[in-house]
Amino acid sequence: MTLLTIKESSEGIKIIHEEHAEDDPAFKQARGLLGKADKIIFLGFGYHDQNLKRLGIENISKNNSSHVLVSIIGSAYHLTNNQRNQIFRKSKERISFQFDNIENQTIKDFF
Repeated sequence: MTLLTIKESSEGIKIIHEEHAEDDPAFKQARGLLGKADKIIFLGFGYHDQNLKRLGIENISKNNSSHVLVSIIGSAYHLTNNQRNQIFRKSKERISFQFDNIENQTIKDFF
């Protein structure tokens, strides 16, 4: 990776301050896009409780236009079975980790 690539990549990082996160335009835009999706795939996501709440994952159940149950899956590299079960429960059983050996899959392996 070159210094130019690192600099360009770093310019895309946005820090969202905790006290105003729910009102941040980026979270509002993300919630809007997630609410319209037929399928959601999380890659390299940490599944932090606050971020799941801010993204409104537990409220995503049906696609706005077709009323089809939205499929939400995610990578789970180095997450234990217990951690995956906790995320599944905290997301109101919305995020599933249905793949064999998922805890050892990098994002490349996940695909």
